Amino acid sequence: RLESVSPDVMLLVNLSRCSLDSNLLESLPEEFGAMTSLRHLSLATNDLTALPETFAALTLLTLLDVSDNAIAMLPTGIGMCKDLADLLYEGNPLDKMPLELLSNPRAVMDYLGRLFVAGPPPGFVPAAGVWIGKTKCLNLDDLALQAIPPYIYGLGYLEELSARHNQLADLPPEVSLLRCLKKLNLESNLLKKLPLELCLCP
Repeated sequence: RLESVSPDVMLLVNLSRCSLDSNLLESLPEEFGAMTSLRHLSLATNDLTALPETFAALTLLTLLDVSDNAIAMLPTGIGMCKDLADLLYEGNPLDKMPLELLSNPRAVMDYLGRLFVAGPPPGFVPAAGVWIGKTKCLNLDDLALQAIPPYIYGLGYLEELSARHNQLADLPPEVSLLRCLKKLNLESNLLKKLPLELCLCP
């Protein structure tokens, strides 16, 4: 069974279907994003803990199956795959994703797309120019969120955050980690107070 995928996979530019189910893969090379003809990609039942952000380039994908892996956070780039009709992710911890969205793959796609537009994920070092022109503004309006996902507090570049019309009952002290934040809109939530740490934001 396969334990790795060679970066030479980037040469398979005409491949439209790829199944790597039931192997021992723990990661995929960033070059996977060069397979831009892919329409069906199945990676079920491996040991993957993450997927490359270069999946944003797989814009022809109609099916992506990553069921039964160890993925904590889906790549935000998946939100750019507008033809992706079947996104299967059961059997993953996904503990960096909002639990209230996981029952609805379309809501997951919407959420990931909003993150991608805002800028790069925490700790990601993109190729030069990849995230130039991103908005640094994150819109989480109308997602029925019960809490701001902890993942968001790692997006230190954010200048604007809107989470209107959700079900937020409190805002944790970690909001102070958003040191570049200039505008915060929490209209129409269940908040009764704000943390003192919010004063640490500019």
